[in-house]
Amino acid sequence: MDLKSIQRKIIGWGLVELALPVCFAVGVWPVSKFVLNLPNSYSQLLSSGDLLIVGALILIGCTFDIYFDFNKIFHKNNVIYTIVLIDGFVALVFLAMYGFIKTKSMQLTVFPQTSDKISLMRLASISLTAVLASCTWAIFSKMK
Repeated sequence: MDLKSIQRKIIGWGLVELALPVCFAVGVWPVSKFVLNLPNSYSQLLSSGDLLIVGALILIGCTFDIYFDFNKIFHKNNVIYTIVLIDGFVALVFLAMYGFIKTKSMQLTVFPQTSDKISLMRLASISLTAVLASCTWAIFSKMK
């Protein structure tokens, strides 16, 4: 593979597997905030933890891409093996976190008397940070 084909593959991968799902998932927030003028749209939309699923899917996809792209040298190269293990483990952690965050989000939205705007903002920030971290890690993993 020459350098141009590798660059095209990484750019295509970045656009299709990273940018498109994240922009779609996060892009709902500005639309609801500025177009529909919904109050507390950031915390209401992102506090459910659904971005953790997007982050986990990105990492799982990255794991399979790395495994199948480097299948011949997979067991000989400890760096690639470690990256694949980290990708899979973090994806499982995100899926576990999704359950806890979804439960807490539902408690805060179903029972408004216990609802705390700051708690919803924290949950939304955790979800957004997780998906951005998974994208950053996926880019790092693909560059190895």
